[in-house]
Amino acid sequence: MPEFRKWPGDTDYIDAVQAPDVCFEDPRWRSAVFEKDDFEIPVAATGRSAIVFQAKVNSDDVALRCFTRSTGSQKGRYEKLNAHLKQLSPPACFVGFSYHDKAILVNGMRYPMVEMTWSQGIPLNEWIDSHQKRSGDLAGLAATWQGVINDLWTRQIAHGDLANDNCLVNGSNIDLVDYDSCYIPVLAREDPGEAGNIHFQHPMRDGYYGLNMDAFPALVIYLSVLALSRHKSIWKFYTGDNLIFTAEDYRLPQKTEIWKALSKTGDHDVALLTGLLAEMCAAPIDSLPPLSQLLASKSLSRAEHIPWWEQTAEASVVEEPVTVNQAPQPSEQGANWWVHWSPEWQEPRQPAQVDPTSKSPVPKPTPPVLPHPKPTSAPRWGTAVAVSLMLLVALIALIATVLTLHHHP
Repeated sequence: MPEFRKWPGDTDYIDAVQAPDVCFEDPRWRSAVFEKDDFEIPVAATGRSAIVFQAKVNSDDVALRCFTRSTGSQKGRYEKLNAHLKQLSPPACFVGFSYHDKAILVNGMRYPMVEMTWSQGIPLNEWIDSHQKRSGDLAGLAATWQGVINDLWTRQIAHGDLANDNCLVNGSNIDLVDYDSCYIPVLAREDPGEAGNIHFQHPMRDGYYGLNMDAFPALVIYLSVLALSRHKSIWKFYTGDNLIFTAEDYRLPQKTEIWKALSKTGDHDVALLTGLLAEMCAAPIDSLPPLSQLLASKSLSRAEHIPWWEQTAEASVVEEPVTVNQAPQPSEQGANWWVHWSPEWQEPRQPAQVDPTSKSPVPKPTPPVLPHPKPTSAPRWGTAVAVSLMLLVALIALIATVLTLHHHP
């Protein structure tokens, strides 16, 4: 993306699009009809680095994404992302998009723009708020979310900013929008300079860019939706920018009110995932495995009181490790092989081909059954102590008998 001395602000773009025949050169956009409010002002959604307008171009509903600050070489990023998606087929959760350089004229200069298919979905937080009393819908959403994250992983894609406004619930589907921070292997050295919504991201996310950067927010969203499906009262922790956790909660794991509330639910699954998320807050971000491994029953059963990423080969109880990313088995790397996870371990998997025009529902996997901790065996030294006490009592009785015979011949 070219560097400008000053990027247009939200108001600059709103003023510009009110005269589409002036600000656009492309004939398609010159005839665009923008969605407007009661005051005839174009409706827009604003974010940290862009403003998005809804418009009808010819007969298509589209989103026009205009940048308000530099976020790296977006032209090259979008071109590489497009090529990656064409090679592996786009995931069902992505909408169509195309990057256009020098697309819109604002204050005498031309700026880039991304055109995207308009999603009819509802932001995650708004959908949850309107479905609080439908526990079955929330449980279904948690399962659908798991399918979305697994699909991205198999295609070697990380979104980079999983948050309310970028996760749109569209019927039985979830649409992900805003691909500015997406990761694919060829972009490994091209950090976009964004760290995502702090209320969903790992506390050490700033400056980190890698394929597993979605691991933390993926669990945050899954746990939040699952917990809300069973315990509606915790929605009181929603503030508007989050779901139930905030950035402060990640800095103080197990110490703030949300951690206490979740621990008091008496729900084994929720408690187990809550403890896991708390441990992840203090773990190095590059050690975090994908959601599929976190939810696999075998990978969650670990020795008591020892964080799973610190297990040694001798302490491991893993019997059937998850092979979603075709990583080496514990026998090759030790039981804590996922600590050293790296996309270089495997060739990218070839997922089933998906029709890019299809909007079929994301498959809903059966929610995993989370394991109960295995009971520990009784200490072996207990038997030895009991035997020693019995011998001591017998010895005392013998001494007493000898003394009695000595005084009474």
